[in-house]
Amino acid sequence: MTVCMAFLLVLSASYLGCLSRTHMPYCEVIYEGPVSDDEETPIGSVDALLDHVLLDQELPAVWADDVQTLAHVEVRRGEGSAFLLEQFQATRVTERRKLGPGYDFYPAINMPCSDRLSVPLEIQVRTADGDLDVGMQATAQTETGMNEESEPWVTGARAAAPDEIPAFDGEELPAGVEQLELKVRVLANQGDVLGGQVTWTGREEGEDPESVTGRVLSFWEDGWAQ
Repeated sequence: MTVCMAFLLVLSASYLGCLSRTHMPYCEVIYEGPVSDDEETPIGSVDALLDHVLLDQELPAVWADDVQTLAHVEVRRGEGSAFLLEQFQATRVTERRKLGPGYDFYPAINMPCSDRLSVPLEIQVRTADGDLDVGMQATAQTETGMNEESEPWVTGARAAAPDEIPAFDGEELPAGVEQLELKVRVLANQGDVLGGQVTWTGREEGEDPESVTGRVLSFWEDGWAQ
């Protein structure tokens, strides 16, 4: 067999081989952008979401060392537009021919492709003893698949200075912590706080830095009775 004939056989096999398909799921975006507060979306309006999370309430709280106090928690509408991501699961098919039997391959990939609606907020947490007064930008988000009994979390985070972290029983913030952040999470329902926390996170200095975290304050609806 000449080199030319061998090349022709290989070329014909590439065209005459069996067709194989890979069916790869992906999220097809319908809309991604701002929405007004009163606009109805497939997962409700921003106004309905705000009814759950806007609040101004004082409730029992506990420091990280279990000392009791009172926390004043306020969540306000922040600046800027709410954001909607509307999408659905689609499939992208790629084909190729090869010698041997053809096949259809469906990768076992979980691709939920949830619709998401988020709104900018501002959150403020102050304690009655004056040892904590922290405010920051935050967001609340709802998405496809959340049942009616699931309330959205309000979450916020910002850079912090070491002297913003209260000391407990004389214990200061561990030395050598960088990239320090304060974080707040609040679970609310129709303007009432169900629970929440103020925490700090950071990274220890060194050749192999590790993430570190600590609790500052916890507060919840039922208070000290729990």
